[in-house]
Amino acid sequence: MAAAPERKVLEEIGEDFLCCTICLEQFKSPKILPCLHTFCEQCLVTLVEKTGSLNCPECRQQYQLPVGGVPAIKGNFFMSNLIEIFKQRLESMQGTEIRCAGCKENTATHRCVECRHYLCNNCVKVHRNLPITQTHQLMTIGEYETAKSTSPLTLQAVEYCNVHTKNEVKFYCETCQVPVYDSADLLITTRDSTGNQVIPKQQVKAKVRKPDASWEDINVDDNRDGTHRVTVAGQLDGKYQVTMTIGDQPIPGCPVIIPVIKGLVKTIGSKGSAEGQYNHPLSVAINKDRDIVTADRNNNRLQITTREGKFKKFLKFKQFEKPFTPCDIAISSDNTYYSLDNNNKQVVVSDENGHVIRYFGQNELKDPYGIGISPVDGNVYVTDNGGHCVRVYTQHGKYLRSFGSEGKGQGQFNCPWGVVISSTGMVFVADYYNKRIQVFNADDQYLYSFDCQSGDGKMRCPRGIAIENDKYLYITTGRFYKQGSELKIEDCSLLKFESSGKFVCRIDSDSDGLDCPKGIALTDDVPCRVFVADTW
Repeated sequence: MAAAPERKVLEEIGEDFLCCTICLEQFKSPKILPCLHTFCEQCLVTLVEKTGSLNCPECRQQYQLPVGGVPAIKGNFFMSNLIEIFKQRLESMQGTEIRCAGCKENTATHRCVECRHYLCNNCVKVHRNLPITQTHQLMTIGEYETAKSTSPLTLQAVEYCNVHTKNEVKFYCETCQVPVYDSADLLITTRDSTGNQVIPKQQVKAKVRKPDASWEDINVDDNRDGTHRVTVAGQLDGKYQVTMTIGDQPIPGCPVIIPVIKGLVKTIGSKGSAEGQYNHPLSVAINKDRDIVTADRNNNRLQITTREGKFKKFLKFKQFEKPFTPCDIAISSDNTYYSLDNNNKQVVVSDENGHVIRYFGQNELKDPYGIGISPVDGNVYVTDNGGHCVRVYTQHGKYLRSFGSEGKGQGQFNCPWGVVISSTGMVFVADYYNKRIQVFNADDQYLYSFDCQSGDGKMRCPRGIAIENDKYLYITTGRFYKQGSELKIEDCSLLKFESSGKFVCRIDSDSDGLDCPKGIALTDDVPCRVFVADTW
């Protein structure tokens, strides 16, 4: 009596259920972790060798490696038996007809690459006429079986741009082709749009032809989720040609042409107090209309211009005891402005037209310099330069806590300046006189730090900081010193780092003439543009 239910279960099991999500191949010596996720023994051995710890690739749970290493982890005997039964079932089915997954009556003649369903001739016609499936790739069963063994790349499912839905995604939507400034990430997907395995694990290779005609191999990162990432770094202006292969077969769409533009695009404004002029601008932000909002410090105002520099309006606040002197500004998701008023030691909250909603912080702030809003909980982070700490408020102005103290140790500061928070709640603080960036988690716990050292080996003091897609940090740097009675600054630059702290490149050049770069903001363009407030 148990045979019928057993056959029903086996019919519901697909090939992907029996595949390791690391290597994308059928399990070999499957090992089961306490979280009940299963992987090949050798895949776990390789993972531990690379990372030095045992973390589940699926749920990221960390486990203590048992004595004896990965081989001592409990084997998944159920999965091993299931694989054996599945093999026997496939062998017994050789030569038997396959039923159509659509009508469930006729013999299947084709297979859909996207849906991974077997279809009869009648259902193939329907499949080709339905708007949602009319772009799917269909093969006869014979063609499909031949392709599995000879040309697995042809079984790669077609995906489409999320914006331009009729454009096939190669590495970017053809309508959206734009130049990049210093690096680009290409994502190679070896699974279909539903996450199912399309081809077995194969070696993915990439190389690039630079504008000077030289060739260079590119490192390919295996994301262990059916995708691989290729990062192309452009050190020269010009066109880069990227070629990629899977199993020595060229990937459709190659070579990918990436134009690289580096350096200064334009300068906006001049010194003065008129429209479009600035006096000691300390910070910039981008509002919901994609305009530039500048903390025009010595003019005691916020100034709003288009990204081309066309003046739109001033925001001035004259109701406070001392003149309003903005040193930084953050804009919330609902386009509310949070201006850091250094003169009155407060945060001024206003709408886009300059109407004050509230202000707070006078009781705690000693010498505020930087402000950021967490995209996770909306809390407002303020670096207190005089208090050598970071203070945290709700958007309604309630003081929550502070972290940090004066010093050089982990979690200590010497005049913190800029602050930015990632989408996961990681807090990056520019620790000015300690010449480093310190990183904390959402619970204010110290994680790691890195020095602001560029490729020329000079140590610099970081001030402004911005983050792009949680992956890259853009940092303005420069060291102040006194020469007699005159204040000088040197080593001014705009640097780019990975969020892990790895130096990527210097973006500006000496000829750009950055005199005293401080605040920084990024646009949401692809690629982004970097706006810098050059104070002097």
